[in-house]
Amino acid sequence: MRARRPNWKASSGSFAGGELQLVPCRTLASLFAFHLAGLPVALCLSALDHGVAAGFAALVPGALAVPAWLRCCLLRGPEAPRRLRWTAEGEFTLDLAGGRSLDVRPSGRSVIGGPWRVLLLQASGLNERVVIEVARYPAAAVASLDRALRRVAAAPGVPRHGLRSLIAPGGRGY
Repeated sequence: MRARRPNWKASSGSFAGGELQLVPCRTLASLFAFHLAGLPVALCLSALDHGVAAGFAALVPGALAVPAWLRCCLLRGPEAPRRLRWTAEGEFTLDLAGGRSLDVRPSGRSVIGGPWRVLLLQASGLNERVVIEVARYPAAAVASLDRALRRVAAAPGVPRHGLRSLIAPGGRGY
């Protein structure tokens, strides 16, 4: 009996699935907090005619972004991401704090490169953001995630602009 030829989704011996227990991205959270506090202060101290009003106005968008900041960067809240799992076939699962698990797929707007992986994961009508600070995870786990993302980007039917790095020189995709 002849063996079937594997298609693009078939597992290869050199690639296995993996998982990451997500940890808070404190560096990015600190940068956001610095800008959230620094911009209004800088505007208030500036020589602008309406600097104080502009400083208070700058607090509004920052305050509106705080819940998303807590959820994405610091992993706080009832529906915050806790664990990202992937298979050799390119299937991703995101476990949330409330005990829910979502079958997700990486969006083409995910940013891969530099010290972070900012993944926009889509699940039936939902968009979940996951920020991964590469230095806080084992190199083997990050390499496995990168291979899984490259595999998804190379799959038939995925737009060619998907899963590209906006940080790397030239913005070249995987």
